[in-house]
Amino acid sequence: MSVQEQTELETTTKPLGRSAQRLCLVAAVGLISFYLLSSLFIASRRLFWFDEISTVLIARIPGYATMFKALSEAVDSMPPAYYLLVRGFDEALGPSELGARLPSVLALVVGFVVTFDCARRLTDNLHALAALAVLTCSLLPYYGYEARPYALYFMLVSMGLWLWLHSPNTKSWAAVFGATIFLAFTVHFYSALCLLPYMLFDATRIKHTRFPSSKTIAGILGVMFGVAFCSRQILGFKQYSRGYWAPPSLSALVEIFGEFFPFGLFIGALALIWVAWTAKPRRFIGQPMLPSERVGWFFLSIPIVGYVGAKFITNAFYNRYFIGMLSGLAVAFACSLWRRFGHRPSVSVGIVLIALACGVSTQIVTTLDPSKIDPPSADRESTRMKQMMSMEAALLKDGKKMIAFRADDTLGLEARYYSSHPGSYALLLEPGMKVMGRINVNLARYTPMRFWGLDELRLHANETALVDPSEATLESIKAAGLQIRPYNSKQIKIFYLQANSGT
Repeated sequence: MSVQEQTELETTTKPLGRSAQRLCLVAAVGLISFYLLSSLFIASRRLFWFDEISTVLIARIPGYATMFKALSEAVDSMPPAYYLLVRGFDEALGPSELGARLPSVLALVVGFVVTFDCARRLTDNLHALAALAVLTCSLLPYYGYEARPYALYFMLVSMGLWLWLHSPNTKSWAAVFGATIFLAFTVHFYSALCLLPYMLFDATRIKHTRFPSSKTIAGILGVMFGVAFCSRQILGFKQYSRGYWAPPSLSALVEIFGEFFPFGLFIGALALIWVAWTAKPRRFIGQPMLPSERVGWFFLSIPIVGYVGAKFITNAFYNRYFIGMLSGLAVAFACSLWRRFGHRPSVSVGIVLIALACGVSTQIVTTLDPSKIDPPSADRESTRMKQMMSMEAALLKDGKKMIAFRADDTLGLEARYYSSHPGSYALLLEPGMKVMGRINVNLARYTPMRFWGLDELRLHANETALVDPSEATLESIKAAGLQIRPYNSKQIKIFYLQANSGT
C-alpha cells in the first residue's frame, strides 16, 4: 500500500470547530506574513559578510561560461543554480543587499507555506501551525535574510516531501519529484542526502514490495543528472575541501541537533510542564504512527549519514549543510502532536504558543537592530566590520595609503567591498593558507584584488597599516627587517610598519 493510500486511512475526531480551525489558518497566514516583512526589512538593513560578498562577486562575473568556469576552480563550494538566480535578481533590481537576498526571503516564505500545507493535509490547521512553530524555533529564519542558498535548499526539499506524501503514485508525478531533487542538487550538493528518508521508508516495506517506489527511483535519477550537470564543480570541490574550516568530528555530530534548535531544551521543558499541568487521569486515546510521520522522523538520519560522507569524502560538516531535514522534522512533529493530543486541543495549543513565543520574539529582537546580526559561523563579524569601516578614514588621513589584511581573514574582503577606496586594500599571502585565503586567491582571477607577499609589504611598509595580524605574521614581518608600532586603537588590532634604515 502506498504512503498516500495509507494516509487516507487517518480517521479521528477533530475537536476544534470550524471557527477555531479558521482562526489557526489566519494565525498561520499572519505568521508567514510577519516573517516575510521582517526578513525583507532585515535583508535591506544589514551589510553583507564574507560568504555573501563571495556570492555576489561570483554572480556578477561577466558571462555565464566564465561564471561556470570560476565555480569549477574552487571560488566557492556551491553548485551553480543559486548564483544564476542571484544574478537574475541582481540585474533586475540593481546591485543591493535586498536584491541579492530576495531569493532567500521568497524561498523561506514558500517553504513555510509548503510545509504548512503538507502538515495540514495530514492533521489539521492547529497542528500544521505547530509545524511552522518548530521552524521558527530553528536556525532556519536566519537563512531567510542571507544571500546564500540554504533557504532555497530548504524550500526545494519541502516541495519534494509534499510531492512524496501527497501526489499520486504515477510516472508523471514521479518525474516531477525527480526534477525537484535535481534542482535541489544544483542548489546544494548535500541535498542528495534528503533522499535517505524515502529510501529508509522503502526499506521498511521490503516484505511488501521488491523494488523501491517510482519516486525514489526518480529521485536517484535526479541526483545522477545533477552530478553530470555539476561534474566540473564537484571536481573543483576537492581543492576547496582541503583543510576545510569545518571538518567532521564526533563532537560536531553530537552537537549538531542542538544547534538546529538553539532553544530546544528550554522549549521542551516548558512544553512538558504544560502537558503535566493540563493532563488529567483518563484513558489514553491515540492513533498509530502514520507512514507520513515515519518518513518525517527518518529525516533525523541525514546528519548521521552526512557525517560518514564528510569523514571519508568531502571533509565538510556543518549544521546548515543539512537544513533540508527541517521540513521532515516539522511535519513529523505535527503528526506526532496530533496523534497524541488531537482529542485534547488545549495541550497542543499551549505547546504551539510556547514555541511561537520563543521563535517570534527572537525574530522581533533581530528585526529591531539588524546591524548586530552575526553569522552563526563568524562570531563578532558585524562588530569587526563596523569598527573597520569607522577607522578607515582615520588611517588614510594618517598618511597610510594602503591597508593590509591577512588573506585568510574574512574582514579584508568585507572592508574592501564596502570601502570607497578599494584600491587601498591589499591581502597578505602567507604559507599554508586555509580555505578563506585560497578562496580569495581563486576569486582574484575574476575580480580585481591586490595580493602582497613580504617583499611587497617591505616595499610599501612606511605607507601601510596592517590590520589584525596573527602572531606568526608579526614574527615573519619582524624577521623581514620591518619595525612594528601598534596603532592607538581599542577596537581592532592595527599596526604601523616602518622599514629599518638600509632595508
